[in-house]
Amino acid sequence: MAKKELPEKMFYSITEVAQYYNVNESTLRFWEKEFDLIAPKRSDNKRKIRSYTAQDVQNIGLIYYLLKEQGLTLSGAKELSLIHISEPTRPY
Repeated sequence: MAKKELPEKMFYSITEVAQYYNVNESTLRFWEKEFDLIAPKRSDNKRKIRSYTAQDVQNIGLIYYLLKEQGLTLSGAKELSLIHISEPTRPY
């Protein structure tokens, strides 16, 4: 099943990104803690609303691919994500 394309925008909400990858918002928050590649902007107000850049969304795609499609462990995905970022041949 092909994913629907995200519209081109400067920032995406956590809800948009979670729906795009069909994961829970809590999964994205967990991945933020585990992977330095994901660094959404946060609003200055009390709620600290996350805003993901297109690069964040692309990095989430890499993490999704490694964890969900390739079945790697967190430590394996962390190691390979660094390699993929330094050598961008993106199969995801």
